[in-house]
Amino acid sequence: CDHCKETLRNCTNDEECSAASVALQLCITKIVCPSVAQDFAEAVEGLQSGTIDDQVINQKYTSVTKCLEDFELDSKQKAR
Repeated sequence: CDHCKETLRNCTNDEECSAASVALQLCITKIVCPSVAQDFAEAVEGLQSGTIDDQVINQKYTSVTKCLEDFELDSKQKAR
């Protein structure tokens, strides 16, 4: 995910930074929760083809952020 981190470091406006942040989140999710990342990718494809609405995307993105939060908590507990 180094490329995503570098893009986030070098973004220059809110739109770029927002996109870079989401890209980094998705990159990490692909590693720590691959099924969640796959579900989100499929939902994005559905949104683009018109078979899925924004509400579904929001639910899938919530799953992505939950995965990352759980991973962070688990990592902190293991570090103790």
